[in-house]
Amino acid sequence: PIIVANGPLEFCAGGTVSLDVGAGYDSYLWSTGDVGQDITVTTPGVVEVQVWDEFGCNGTDEVIVSTLQLPNAIITPSGTIEICNGDTANLSANGGLASYSWSPNSETGQTLNVWQAGTYTVTVEDPNNGCFNTSDPVDVIVNTTVPPTIVPSGATEFCDGGSVSLTVEPGPYSSYLWCSGSTTPSIVVTQTGEYCVTVLDANGCLDTTLIGTPLYVEVWDPQPLVEQQGDSIVVTNGSFSQYQWYFNGAPLPGANGPVVVPVESGNYYVEGWDENGCSGTSFNVEFTFTGITDLTELYNIDIYPNPTNENFTLEADFGKLVKVTLILTDVTGREVMQLEVIEDVSSIRRSFTIGHLGAGIYSVQLVTNEGVATKRLVKR
Repeated sequence: PIIVANGPLEFCAGGTVSLDVGAGYDSYLWSTGDVGQDITVTTPGVVEVQVWDEFGCNGTDEVIVSTLQLPNAIITPSGTIEICNGDTANLSANGGLASYSWSPNSETGQTLNVWQAGTYTVTVEDPNNGCFNTSDPVDVIVNTTVPPTIVPSGATEFCDGGSVSLTVEPGPYSSYLWCSGSTTPSIVVTQTGEYCVTVLDANGCLDTTLIGTPLYVEVWDPQPLVEQQGDSIVVTNGSFSQYQWYFNGAPLPGANGPVVVPVESGNYYVEGWDENGCSGTSFNVEFTFTGITDLTELYNIDIYPNPTNENFTLEADFGKLVKVTLILTDVTGREVMQLEVIEDVSSIRRSFTIGHLGAGIYSVQLVTNEGVATKRLVKR
């Protein structure tokens, strides 16, 4: 018999070669224990066959099979292979080899940068014997992240003094950093501004998806500004839907406009409401009468009853003959009534009816050639 190989008798480890001794024999016996005409060999060594013909005569033949050593194929990650979304894992094969082929990327370099989850192998070629070998698989895990959402507990527009709680959802995350500097899952907001948050997920990942969309909070805080202009105090900014003036901390009835004309020395301020129904107060203006207070004391003026609903009586002692004009003005300084003009009197006592006027603060002015004396009158 003659053994015929269908390929090289020297091949790379893991390969095979088929050996065929030919047909026409009654029986076959290979040293591998096989009893057929041909066999497939995977291991190195001496392979012998013995055959018998129809007369019981036998013959033998043998061949030597040898294998070539496979190159080492080893993948070494340069860092972690469990990465965050958007990050990259670096895989390296051992060097000094003739060629590299990565799967599933089909890259042909010694190193491979990976940013997608999957199972990666590399097949390498020995530069000396041309044998190929494939590495053990390496599983790269990419942790997906859930973008945070800032959820308010209520309205994000409210009056000064209110608040809203902002919470990061869905959570929980491993850590939080608000643009305000807070590091808690929720914050309470009381001021106008844009609020943003960056989080680390449960895997410690941080990428652009983990920066929440900023949420704008507006706090309405109307602040009326006032200044003294002559004998009046005027609101100088904005347009307020409602006003209420205060004198020495107490509300002035009827003083509900942007201007007030003081009738007494003291502290004045105004509370203003905007279109959202929010209010704010101005600073105090200390108003001091010059000259009028002295005339009032000089003339010894008295008004009663004060406050009044319908009528009031005015008594004044001038101490000399004067011409006096009596005028009633409202808190804005507008003349609402000219009460009387009296010639050459040294004292007066007059009663007047004001039941037709609205409730509020009024001023009774006594105008003489020496100046003006003013007395405050409250109409209920």
